[in-house]
Amino acid sequence: EHEARGCYDRAMSTSTRTVHFETVIRREMPALNAEQARELAAIVATLVHEFEPEHIYVFGSQARGDAH
Repeated sequence: EHEARGCYDRAMSTSTRTVHFETVIRREMPALNAEQARELAAIVATLVHEFEPEHIYVFGSQARGDAH
């Protein structure tokens, strides 16, 4: 959570945010494969750029790592 706050700088490019978020997502959600982590990171970066949310919650079986 605290790591993501530094990415709210509007001057930071979406691609830079995406790389940062992908690193965090891979660490926090190891069940995701590389493609899924990249896709989720791009979505999160877009949400942060457009809406500047305080938090983004990920839930469900993928987030828990027990998807079938």
